[in-house]
Amino acid sequence: MSEQKQVMSGKSVSDSVDDTSKTLHDAIDSTSQTVSPALNNLSECSHKAVNKLADVAINVAESLEQESDSLRKMKIKLLEQCRTHINDKPLMVLGLAISSGFLVGWLLKKR
Repeated sequence: MSEQKQVMSGKSVSDSVDDTSKTLHDAIDSTSQTVSPALNNLSECSHKAVNKLADVAINVAESLEQESDSLRKMKIKLLEQCRTHINDKPLMVLGLAISSGFLVGWLLKKR
Protein backbone atom coordinates (compact mmCIF):
# COMPACT_ATOMS: atom_id res chain seq x y z
CA MET A 1 0.00 0.00 0.00
CA SER A 2 2.85 2.38 0.77
CA GLU A 3 4.30 1.55 -2.64
CA GLN A 4 1.06 2.73 -4.20
CA LYS A 5 1.27 6.07 -2.34
CA GLN A 6 4.82 6.60 -3.46
CA VAL A 7 4.03 5.67 -7.04
CA MET A 8 0.97 7.92 -7.06
CA SER A 9 2.87 10.90 -5.74
CA GLY A 10 5.56 10.30 -8.34
CA LYS A 11 8.37 10.08 -5.79
CA SER A 12 10.47 7.14 -4.84
CA VAL A 13 12.05 6.60 -1.45
CA SER A 14 15.43 7.63 -2.79
CA ASP A 15 13.97 10.90 -4.08
CA SER A 16 12.47 11.57 -0.69
CA VAL A 17 15.78 10.82 1.03
CA ASP A 18 17.59 13.08 -1.43
CA ASP A 19 15.14 15.91 -0.76
CA THR A 20 15.47 15.51 2.99
CA SER A 21 19.25 15.32 2.71
CA LYS A 22 19.34 18.52 0.64
CA THR A 23 17.12 20.29 3.16
CA LEU A 24 19.37 19.22 6.03
CA HIS A 25 22.51 20.28 4.15
CA ASP A 26 20.96 23.67 3.46
CA ALA A 27 20.05 24.03 7.14
CA ILE A 28 23.60 23.10 8.17
CA ASP A 29 25.10 25.56 5.69
CA SER A 30 22.78 28.32 6.85
CA THR A 31 23.59 27.65 10.50
CA SER A 32 27.32 27.53 9.89
CA GLN A 33 27.16 30.86 8.02
CA THR A 34 25.28 32.37 10.93
CA VAL A 35 27.55 30.95 13.62
CA SER A 36 30.87 31.28 11.79
CA PRO A 37 31.51 34.99 12.60
CA ALA A 38 30.82 34.38 16.29
CA LEU A 39 33.16 31.37 16.35
CA ASN A 40 35.86 33.31 14.54
CA ASN A 41 35.53 36.14 17.05
CA LEU A 42 35.65 33.69 19.96
CA SER A 43 38.70 32.00 18.49
CA GLU A 44 40.47 35.33 17.98
CA CYS A 45 39.70 36.48 21.53
CA SER A 46 40.89 33.16 22.92
CA HIS A 47 44.19 33.44 21.07
CA LYS A 48 44.68 36.99 22.35
CA ALA A 49 43.97 35.87 25.93
CA VAL A 50 46.46 33.01 25.65
CA ASN A 51 49.09 35.39 24.27
CA LYS A 52 48.53 37.82 27.14
CA LEU A 53 48.81 35.01 29.69
CA ALA A 54 52.01 33.79 28.05
CA ASP A 55 53.48 37.31 28.19
CA VAL A 56 52.61 37.63 31.87
CA ALA A 57 54.08 34.21 32.63
CA ILE A 58 57.31 35.12 30.82
CA ASN A 59 57.56 38.41 32.74
CA VAL A 60 56.99 36.64 36.06
CA ALA A 61 59.60 34.00 35.22
CA GLU A 62 62.15 36.65 34.29
CA SER A 63 61.40 38.60 37.46
CA LEU A 64 61.77 35.49 39.61
CA GLU A 65 65.06 34.67 37.92
CA GLN A 66 66.39 38.18 38.62
CA GLU A 67 65.25 38.03 42.26
CA SER A 68 66.79 34.58 42.62
CA ASP A 69 70.13 35.91 41.35
CA SER A 70 69.86 38.85 43.73
CA LEU A 71 69.15 36.56 46.70
CA ARG A 72 72.04 34.29 45.74
CA LYS A 73 74.39 37.28 45.69
CA MET A 74 73.08 38.48 49.07
CA LYS A 75 73.59 34.99 50.54
CA ILE A 76 77.19 34.88 49.31
CA LYS A 77 77.84 38.37 50.70
CA LEU A 78 76.36 37.43 54.09
CA LEU A 79 78.43 34.24 54.28
CA GLU A 80 81.58 36.18 53.48
CA GLN A 81 80.75 38.72 56.20
CA CYS A 82 80.18 35.92 58.70
CA ARG A 83 83.47 34.25 57.79
CA THR A 84 85.30 37.54 58.13
CA HIS A 85 83.69 38.24 61.50
CA ILE A 86 84.45 34.72 62.78
CA ASN A 87 88.06 34.94 61.61
CA ASP A 88 88.52 38.40 63.14
CA LYS A 89 86.94 37.64 66.54
CA PRO A 90 86.74 33.87 67.09
CA LEU A 91 86.47 34.00 70.91
CA MET A 92 83.58 36.46 70.84
CA VAL A 93 81.71 34.31 68.33
CA LEU A 94 82.34 31.20 70.44
CA GLY A 95 81.02 33.03 73.53
CA LEU A 96 77.90 34.10 71.63
CA ALA A 97 77.30 30.53 70.42
CA ILE A 98 77.64 29.10 73.93
CA SER A 99 75.42 31.82 75.43
CA SER A 100 72.79 31.23 72.77
CA GLY A 101 72.86 27.49 73.45
CA PHE A 102 72.35 28.02 77.20
CA LEU A 103 69.51 30.50 76.57
CA VAL A 104 67.67 28.18 74.17
CA GLY A 105 68.15 25.24 76.53
CA TRP A 106 66.85 27.26 79.48
CA LEU A 107 63.78 28.44 77.49
CA LEU A 108 62.95 24.92 76.29
CA LYS A 109 63.44 23.46 79.77
CA LYS A 110 60.80 25.78 81.27
CA ARG A 111 58.09 24.40 78.96
